[in-house]
Amino acid sequence: MSDQSHRAQSKTAPSHRKSFLKGNSSLLAMFILGFIAVWMLSGEIVVGGSDTDKVPPIASQENNDSSGGSSQDSASGAYSIASGPSTQTDTKEAAKVKKLFTVRARLFISRPRREVLHIRARSQADVSVEVRAETSGRVVKILVRKGDLIKQGQVLCKLDEGARQATLSQATALLAQTKSDYLAAAKLSRRGFSAKLNVNAKKAAYNGAMASVKKARIDLDFTSIRAPFTGIIEEQSAKVGDYLSVLTAGKTCAKLVKLHPLLIVGDVSERNIAKLTVGQKGRAELVTGEKVRGHIRFISPSAKVETRTFRVELEVDNKKLKMRNGVTSDIYVPLKSTIGHQISPAYLTLNDAGEVGVRSIGKGNIVRFLPVKILEQGKAGVWVAGLPQKIIIITVGNDYVVDGQKVQVVMDRRTGLKRGASGMKNHGASKHERS
Repeated sequence: MSDQSHRAQSKTAPSHRKSFLKGNSSLLAMFILGFIAVWMLSGEIVVGGSDTDKVPPIASQENNDSSGGSSQDSASGAYSIASGPSTQTDTKEAAKVKKLFTVRARLFISRPRREVLHIRARSQADVSVEVRAETSGRVVKILVRKGDLIKQGQVLCKLDEGARQATLSQATALLAQTKSDYLAAAKLSRRGFSAKLNVNAKKAAYNGAMASVKKARIDLDFTSIRAPFTGIIEEQSAKVGDYLSVLTAGKTCAKLVKLHPLLIVGDVSERNIAKLTVGQKGRAELVTGEKVRGHIRFISPSAKVETRTFRVELEVDNKKLKMRNGVTSDIYVPLKSTIGHQISPAYLTLNDAGEVGVRSIGKGNIVRFLPVKILEQGKAGVWVAGLPQKIIIITVGNDYVVDGQKVQVVMDRRTGLKRGASGMKNHGASKHERS
């Protein structure tokens, strides 16, 4: 019995030990993990199996590493971190600077700008008329063609004379008879053989005969339709066989235009009309390439009801007749000089209130929004007013900063717009707003 019970106890002992180890393995694992965690949090490193030389905690290493260097202790083989002169405040300031948004900026200086009023216009003939007959008759000859340059007094169309030549001959004969009667009566009156009343009657008949001759000659001359001025035939409407009458608005002989002097005509808004005066000098540029100078000949005293604009005529020389009628043109009238800045339109931005302006760099690299007034916009840039004489304008990054924000600034060495850039040729003269 004792042997059997001993063997039974020997069989059950291992199973108890297995169950004990199995139940406490999780506790052992947790103990080991806790020890490792405490050791790591302590930040102490034992090098070469010795803990006599201790290395500072990792956080201290990082702070010291940013301000100083590291050195190795040759005696113990341990690394120690040398503390530098930087303080914790310096580290925060460096981090703060590192976080500032970087922008590029440039210094702009104001300069004189010649204000010029720009007017959209068109060329127009000084005179354009339809040449009509001054007596009725049938066209028997056309002496000009469309496009011909005509001198003043040149015959354009010839009408049938009809009985006009006979009428002139009859009037001429009557004039000769009445003249003879008048002279004879006057001679007799001086000798006392004729009453003075008879002399007056003969004189009246003579004067009437002279008027009849003059009328017949004018009527005969009207059969030749002549050019009233030097110009160009724009339309030649009459044809041989057409009947032209002074009593009805029928066909005309031709349409004649006078291109010298030539008018450049435009409409000016009521806001700018007070800036112009008759006789003021100006220049015009036609889309066909011509550039001419002239003077303002006419300013309308009344505005158009539909557009509230005033008609303005610039008279220019066109002796060679190279410029044509009805060509799109631009008028530029120099006005007074003003002070402004010429900048790229890319530098303009809007604030929260919807105002147009620029973002500049103020004291302490603080962003400031300054509203501007746009004076003129062209290929060379935008002329603006309302800024200080000298101003640093953000050229790159202005849409990513706000008013009052502190930024890091990279200055552009150039001042203002580069001369000759963007097609800019003349800084002293720029165009005003369109009218």
